[in-house]
Amino acid sequence: MRSRRAADYQDIPRPLAAMADEYPAGHATVLHSHRRSQLFYGSSGVARVATKDGTWVAPPLRAIWVPGGIEHQVVCRGPVSFRTLYIEPDASPQLPKTCRVMEVSELLRSLIIESVELPLDYDVAGRDGCLMQLILHEIESA
Repeated sequence: MRSRRAADYQDIPRPLAAMADEYPAGHATVLHSHRRSQLFYGSSGVARVATKDGTWVAPPLRAIWVPGGIEHQVVCRGPVSFRTLYIEPDASPQLPKTCRVMEVSELLRSLIIESVELPLDYDVAGRDGCLMQLILHEIESA
């Protein structure tokens, strides 16, 4: 079983690392930050991310982008089934530089769901690496 601790995904030697987690209703994290950027996608439930600069809410079919190094808190109104992508800040120069809510297309949703099933040390030059690269392209165009 994969770790459900964000810290375990920060130094994986791949541009993207995907984690699945389940948060109960009322779950709230303390204010924290990560070295990597994050894409929070709740396949069910509604999540809120707050920073010193604002608050972003994502119902299903939306995701919240938080660039690396930004302090944030995650709050769940009801139970949320999270799929989180941790992305190296230099994985692409076109990735957003500020927090935002973005639409999750059917393709991106499928790619995110598939990404949590891949090995953490996926073959960057193989099918899995192509899938993760396609995720980056989909985030850039969202």
